[in-house]
Amino acid sequence: FKFAHISDVHLGAYRDNFLKEANLKAFLNAMDICIKENVNFIVIAGDLFDSNLPDIRILNSAVKKMKEVKNNGIEIYVIYGSHDYSPISASMIDTLHSAGLFVKLEPNFIKDIKTKANIAGISARKAIVDKQIMEEIKLERIDENIHIFVFHAAIDAFTTERFLQPLSFDLFPKGMDYYAGGHLHKRDVKKINNSIVAYPGPLFGYDYRDLESTGKGEKKGFYIVEFDESGIKNYRFVEINVCEIEFIEYDAESKPSSLVESELMNILKSKSLKDKVVLLKIKGRLSSGKPGDIDFEKIRKAILEEAATVYINRNQLLGREEEKIEIKEETSEEIEKRIFEDMLKRFQFKNKILSNPQTCLELLNAIKEENVDEKKAEYERRIIEKAYKILFG
Repeated sequence: FKFAHISDVHLGAYRDNFLKEANLKAFLNAMDICIKENVNFIVIAGDLFDSNLPDIRILNSAVKKMKEVKNNGIEIYVIYGSHDYSPISASMIDTLHSAGLFVKLEPNFIKDIKTKANIAGISARKAIVDKQIMEEIKLERIDENIHIFVFHAAIDAFTTERFLQPLSFDLFPKGMDYYAGGHLHKRDVKKINNSIVAYPGPLFGYDYRDLESTGKGEKKGFYIVEFDESGIKNYRFVEINVCEIEFIEYDAESKPSSLVESELMNILKSKSLKDKVVLLKIKGRLSSGKPGDIDFEKIRKAILEEAATVYINRNQLLGREEEKIEIKEETSEEIEKRIFEDMLKRFQFKNKILSNPQTCLELLNAIKEENVDEKKAEYERRIIEKAYKILFG
């Protein structure tokens, strides 16, 4: 038997039409490979869509292809990711699950009919909610067949990036054969306690960082995992490559703006950019002039004479007198608290309760609480009651 492990598809991502279509093509190609490989089922570990209500045209193409997959006898198992989940409204994931296109996993095992594999999953919420859910669920092996646990969260054994709010693997259900991860946009596999824990990374990506990593040589794709009644036998990475990305990095340190422009034009003339996605990254502090003195529109037009599309990143290009912005590595809660503290200093409230940053944070968290199978009126009443209690005790 074998199954495909896919994550972070982000259908509908990108404003640029070429990139939007390339992202869709990556998904369609992956589905075609699954059919050709005759996998028994597909696991999608979150962020199938880039939002809970994706672009209708993209959605239509994806649904047609998934219907073709299903008609070939291949079941698809899905969880929410952090992008295609909404705490206050329905997600397209729910709609397509109700229509029978795929199965949305829950934290209890479903047995795949053909292979007898046991599959369970937890959809993404907020990191703090993920932790609470992980602590509450009691998933244990139910028989001798393989057990697969699907999740969309960072694990501390894979990343130390605080903004990703990684969870301890100790919180996860014990004794699964394969942990199918999503959320991390970097491919990685580890063996932990005789179990395989895998992140395939995105099929294509959804922002500049993903494109840059591809341009630097990082492959994008998914895993095909082979197994039998005794456990996982093998896994292999299947590359998905739908377009060529040319990454050009230029150091403008201690150069005048006039020289930067002429050198960039000469570099572009020396490159073969036909039909490529071009990423031009410019960094450094100019010796004279300002970034605005450089005619980036002229550079853009020169690139587009051959290239399919272009992204010019000049976030790290500074004029001589500009100060470099220090980026702090903070969690979302730390950022929210700091912003509240800074903003509250500018206002004078008659009600001293509202001058307390902690109170504001508690109100914000109350408003962000998700609607879990409640009627709208019930949900709104619960939130109002909680806010009243925070303010007045």
